[in-house]
Amino acid sequence: MKTASLILLLGTNMPDRIVHLRSAISFISIKLGHVKAVSGVYSTQSWGFQSEDFLNMALSVETSLSSRECLQISQKIEQDMGRSSKSTHESYEDRVIDIDLIFYDSEIVNNENLTIPHPRLGERKFALYPLADIIPEFLHPINNQTITEILKQCTDVSQVTLIHEQI
Repeated sequence: MKTASLILLLGTNMPDRIVHLRSAISFISIKLGHVKAVSGVYSTQSWGFQSEDFLNMALSVETSLSSRECLQISQKIEQDMGRSSKSTHESYEDRVIDIDLIFYDSEIVNNENLTIPHPRLGERKFALYPLADIIPEFLHPINNQTITEILKQCTDVSQVTLIHEQI
């Protein structure tokens, strides 16, 4: 059975944020595959709207599922945890859990439902810091730079604070 390395970014800004992250990790390990690596947990201000600070973290998951299946299952996990809808590019809102597919091996996917690598990754320190914890030397399949290099070039000025090295 062929397996792939799936890289996810988790985020939450609703009360009991650590509980939500732990629950998401548990669901992911049951439904998507073996969780191989977990980043630290970072606190950041909300992006695109005013709200409580977010907690963000990244996971590396070994999966035998396709990227499309991973998207469907991650969206089902979000719904099961109480998320009503995905934010759009123009509209952001509070959320119990957000699960973004960042990388699926080094594949490039671009269709109406899924874009991998995540298209705004290089603009967001809240994503890059956790990714640098678990895959600092991973080469972005489009720009051929490591996560560490992308982070150094990121112009995002938001504050990103490590609050837990592991949960």
